Amino acid sequence: MYLKKACTKHLIWMCTLMLFFCGFSKTASAGKVMVESLTDLQKAVQKADPGDVIILKDGKYQDSTCVLKGKGSRQLPIIIRSRGIGLVELYSGISIEGDFITLEGFLFKSMSNIQLSGTGLRVTNCIMTDVMTKKWIWADYSCKQLEIDHCLFENKSNNRLYERDCQLIKINVTNSNECHHIHHNHFRDVLPGKGTNGFETIQIITKGNPRDPEIGDCGTLIERNLFERCSGEPEIISIKSNGNQVSGNTFRACAGALVFRHGDGNVASQNIFLGDGEPNSAGVRIQGTDHLVVNNYFSNLGNCGLFIHYGVDDKSYVKVERAVIAFNTFYNCRYAVLYGFNGVPPSKCTVANNVFYLERGPKKYQKPVEQFQLFKFVKEQDLDWNWENNIAWGTLGMKPVSGITRQDPQLEAIGDGMTLPALNSPVVSRADASFPGVNNDVFGHVRGQLRSIGAIEYSVWLKNDGPLDETRVGPRY
Repeated sequence: MYLKKACTKHLIWMCTLMLFFCGFSKTASAGKVMVESLTDLQKAVQKADPGDVIILKDGKYQDSTCVLKGKGSRQLPIIIRSRGIGLVELYSGISIEGDFITLEGFLFKSMSNIQLSGTGLRVTNCIMTDVMTKKWIWADYSCKQLEIDHCLFENKSNNRLYERDCQLIKINVTNSNECHHIHHNHFRDVLPGKGTNGFETIQIITKGNPRDPEIGDCGTLIERNLFERCSGEPEIISIKSNGNQVSGNTFRACAGALVFRHGDGNVASQNIFLGDGEPNSAGVRIQGTDHLVVNNYFSNLGNCGLFIHYGVDDKSYVKVERAVIAFNTFYNCRYAVLYGFNGVPPSKCTVANNVFYLERGPKKYQKPVEQFQLFKFVKEQDLDWNWENNIAWGTLGMKPVSGITRQDPQLEAIGDGMTLPALNSPVVSRADASFPGVNNDVFGHVRGQLRSIGAIEYSVWLKNDGPLDETRVGPRY
C-alpha cells in the first residue's frame, strides 16, 4: 500500500515536472517565427506581440513594397531580422508603420528603400548599396525616437540622374522633441548630384521648411558616424531645425560641410574634418542664432573650416547672432574662418580658446600661397564680437584684434591628418578654465583645471584616439 502510494506520488511529481518543463520550453521558444516570403512577413508582423522575433528566410526578394504594421513596446520591440547581415536581399521598398519595431541585417539593392512612420522605430546593421531610389530612408512627421545605427550606406550613384530631391536620409520634424538618434554608421561615396541642391547625405528638416523655425527643439543626436567622399552637394548634413547636436563624427575627403541652414541652438562638437586632397572640402557652415561650434578639429580643408553667413532681408540667410566658437583647432585650411556674403554681419559672437594655424596652406591643392589666409571677409566690416585667448600663426587676413595672440602653437604631427601640442607649446594649460560648458576635448577626455587651447587636451592622447575608421562603424553582429 505504501509502495503504491509512493509510486502514485512519484508519478504525479514526474508528470508535474514534465508539464513544467514543457511549459517553460514553449514559453522560451514562443515569439520566434521564421517566414519565407514578404507576404508572410507582413502577416507575421501584424500578428506579433511585443518581444517577438521574426526571421525572414535567406534569399532575394523582388516583390512590390512590403508594408509592415505592428506595435511593440519600449522594453520589448518587435524585431524583424535576417539570420545574418546581408543574407536577405531586398530589391523593392519596405514601409514600417507602428511603434517600437526593429529592422535588422537586411541588404538593400536596386529599387529598394525604407519609409518610416511611428515611434521607437530602429534600422540597424543594414547595408544599402547603389540603391536607385531617390531617397534611401525617409521618415515622416509622426516619427519620434527613430534610431539608425551601425549601417553601411555606399555608392549613391543615382544622384547623377536627377535635378534634386535625392537625400540619402531625409527626416521630417516639427521641433517637438523628436529625439532621433543616428550613430555608428558608415557613409561613403555619395556622388555629386546632377543639380546643385537636394543631394544631402542627411537632412533634418522642419515641416514647411521655414527659414526661421518657431521656438521648439527637435533634439536629434547625430554622432560617431564616418563620412567618406560624401560629395552629393555642398551640404553633407543639412540641419533645418532647432536644438540638435552633431558630435564625434569624422568627415574625410567630402566636397561639402556640416551646415546649420535653418534653425537655432544647434551644436557641432568633437567632430574631425579632414580634407584628404578634396579641393572643395569644408567644415561647418552656420546661419541663425545661439549655435555652438566647440571642440572640433579642422585639417587641410580646401575651402574653409568655419563659414559664417551674413543675414539678408528675406531671411533666406538668417543673421548669425550669439554663436560660440571655442576650443577648436584649425590646421592648414585654405581659410580657417570665412565671413560672407554681403548683408547683415553676424553679431555678439564669442571666439575663444581656438588655435588658428596656417603654414602654407594645404599642399595638395596646388594653389599659390597668397590664396590662403586664416580669416577671409567677403566684405570687410568691424564686428562687435568678443575675442578671447586665441592663438594664431600664419597670414591673419584681418585687422589685429585683442584676444588673438600671434604665436606659433608648436603642433606636432601624429599621423592621419592630426597634430598634438608639443611639450613646450604655448597652448598647454593656457585656456580659460572658467569658460562654461566645455569640459572635454575632441576625443572626450576630461580637460581638468589646467586646460589646453584648441581641440586636443595636452597629455591625454591615447593610441585608440583619432579619426573614426571602418573598424569602429558600420554593421556588426
